Amino acid sequence: MGIQRNRSSFFPILVGVVTCCIAMTVTLLMTYAEYRWQRSMSVSHASEHAGQYKAILGKALAENLIVIDAVEGLLRLAPNPSYNDFQQLVKPLLDQRPTIKQVEVAPNAVIKLVYPHSEDNAIIGLDLRSLPGQRKVVEETIRSQRFRLAGPVNLIEGGYGAIARKPIFISPDGQHDGEQFWGFITLILDVNRLLSEIVSEESDTMTRYAIRGTDGLGAQGGVFFGSPDVFKQPVVTHTIPVPGGYWQLAASVDLSRISRRWEMLMFSLVGMVGSVVVGVLAGILVLQWQHLHTKATRDSLTRVYNRQRIQEMGAQEVQRAQRYNHPLSLIMIDLDSFKLINDRYGHLTGDQVLQESTDFIEHAVRGCDLVGRFGGEEFVVVLPECDVCEVAVVAERIRFELCRTLSIDYQQVNLSASLGTATLQRSECFEDMLNNADIALYEAKRTGKNRAIAFSPHLIST
Repeated sequence: MGIQRNRSSFFPILVGVVTCCIAMTVTLLMTYAEYRWQRSMSVSHASEHAGQYKAILGKALAENLIVIDAVEGLLRLAPNPSYNDFQQLVKPLLDQRPTIKQVEVAPNAVIKLVYPHSEDNAIIGLDLRSLPGQRKVVEETIRSQRFRLAGPVNLIEGGYGAIARKPIFISPDGQHDGEQFWGFITLILDVNRLLSEIVSEESDTMTRYAIRGTDGLGAQGGVFFGSPDVFKQPVVTHTIPVPGGYWQLAASVDLSRISRRWEMLMFSLVGMVGSVVVGVLAGILVLQWQHLHTKATRDSLTRVYNRQRIQEMGAQEVQRAQRYNHPLSLIMIDLDSFKLINDRYGHLTGDQVLQESTDFIEHAVRGCDLVGRFGGEEFVVVLPECDVCEVAVVAERIRFELCRTLSIDYQQVNLSASLGTATLQRSECFEDMLNNADIALYEAKRTGKNRAIAFSPHLIST
């Protein structure tokens, strides 16, 4: 008795220790889940904003670069425009586009017209080929006859800007044939103003953004906004097309900054609630999860897979069969005259017929085969590693199992089934197999029921 009493006294302590361990494990798992959720939200936030910034930058570039087209139209009408004509065209366009710092027209790559007109005219008469680091870009632009975006670079007139430079080729006689290099139209964009949307977002300490691709070189170009470290582990990367290439926008999240201060509160709560309550709650959570999982994947009446789950698993089997070039077959089963059974014997009897039919089907197939209720009195069986000949044998075995008289509540219920089979062909998907099996099933019912028909293409035309 003493030993038994000691054991009884020790048991609550053991339960308390075990329950506390379970509670600690659950708490750690919940902490990790919360961390992952916060990380997911941070990544989602960064991805969403990066996508918005890509759209904003792309739209801003397009709206600003359209000014070059307007100036080109003027030059084609008047290859040597006066400054007044140039100013009348450009001024209203730039008034609406504060990102554009300057528009330059450079016949034969020598700057002649500039708006806004600077007081010192330091760049008038400047040969673009003489700019530091720009000679190669200028010559390549002339040779390729391509619209290019150079930089961003430090500008001679001060500031930091991107240079959109388009070579203009004009025919002396006004025709498209024999066009010769006339010069450049250059647009200088204020990069800081262009990137102002992203700069304002930098107040978010967890998310960092960066852009690279100087001279439109994309991933091979230098980083001109943000830190190069962003590109080491980006959560998202976007390509922004620019004239002559692209920029690359990336966002990264500093996961070390994710706050987890709520952990102490969680552990304090676990300590106050007590080991037993935590154990009970853990058990309830597990039972609830099992219930939801079963409800989501199983048919509530027959306990086989429901329609959604059998379609998901069937699609997976199709991918596996196609990947490894293995056979895959499908059987669609329809209980004959089931509506008459419901009408004559009642829905409760009909439910029992469905349950017993499920047992017969599962008894006739292999353990690796997938059985699901497709709806009403229809069932689907997915048979991996099963070819045309083998599925015919299985279908006949199922038909034989279902062809019987059931005794339910002292009532004799005659049961039979019609079956349609289909075997996976190259390039088919699971929906194609279902459709083919359904066509074969229709043929089985049309020709007298209680039989199994294999799909063949000629059934489509009948």
